[in-house]
Amino acid sequence: MMRGILIGLGCLLALTSPGFADTGNIIVNGDFEDGLNGWSIAGPGKPAYIYNDPPLTPQVFNDFMPVNVMEYSGTVLGQTFAYAKTGNSVGWFRAGAPTSVPNSTLPQGMLYSFIYQDIYVFPNEEYTILQATWDCVSWDGSNQAKNDIRHVAGMFLIRIDNQIDIVYNPDDPSTYKFRSTTWNLDSKGNWMARQLTPGTKFTSTTGRIQVQLHFQDGINDRNINWGQNEYLFAAYDNLVIRLDKPVVPEPTGLLALGAGLVSLSARFVRRSG
Repeated sequence: MMRGILIGLGCLLALTSPGFADTGNIIVNGDFEDGLNGWSIAGPGKPAYIYNDPPLTPQVFNDFMPVNVMEYSGTVLGQTFAYAKTGNSVGWFRAGAPTSVPNSTLPQGMLYSFIYQDIYVFPNEEYTILQATWDCVSWDGSNQAKNDIRHVAGMFLIRIDNQIDIVYNPDDPSTYKFRSTTWNLDSKGNWMARQLTPGTKFTSTTGRIQVQLHFQDGINDRNINWGQNEYLFAAYDNLVIRLDKPVVPEPTGLLALGAGLVSLSARFVRRSG
C-alpha cells in the first residue's frame, strides 16, 4: 500500500514539475475526430466577439456529411458538400445577409467567429514550441470578389496572459502572441499545410495561454447570394502543438488525483492501526 502511495506522489510531482522534455500534443481533439469535444465556441462576452449578432456556427464535417450554409442570424440557407482534409474537419460556411453592425465599428471591418482551447503552463518559465502545425483552407465564393482579393481567411492565434481578456486588434501586435493567416487569395479553396517556426519561444507571467481558430470574414457588410450558389468558408484540421516542457494539468485532474492519494493514505493508516 505504501508503495502505491509513493508511486502516486511521484506521479503528482512529475505532473507539476516543469523539468521534462516534449509534451506530445497539448491540444485535445486537434483532428476533430471526436467532434468539438475539448473545444469552446466563442460567443457573447468573449473579448474578440465585438459585434452584436451571434458568431457564425462552427461545423464538424467530412466528405460524406453535408454542411449548412448559414447567415450570421443562424438561419440555414441550404446545404453543400466540402472536402475534409482527413476524416473530420471543422469549418464555417457563410452566405446571405450581412451582419447588422456597421462595418466601420470593427478593426479593418473584420468579423471573427472562432473556437478555442485554454492551456495552462508554468508561470515565468520559458517554453519552446517544438511543433505547431495544422491544415487550413479558405474560399471566397462570391461573384463580387472571387479569390483575387484578401476577403476571407482562416486565422490561427495564440494569445497569452492579459491578451486573452482584451479585444483582438489586427493592427496591434500587443493583442496577440502568435498569428498565422490563411487568406482566400493564397488558398483558393485548397488545403494548405501551415506551421509556426519550430524553436519559437514564449514566456507567460500568469501561466494562461489560449489557442484560437478563427473564421475571419472581411466582407461581412456584403450580402452573399446563396441563390447563385455563392458562399464563403474557412476550415481547419490536424492541429498539433508540442512544447519542450510539461503544461499544468487541469485543476479537476489534480483534485481527482489528490483525492485518490488522500483516500489511499487514510486506508493505509486504518490498516496500520
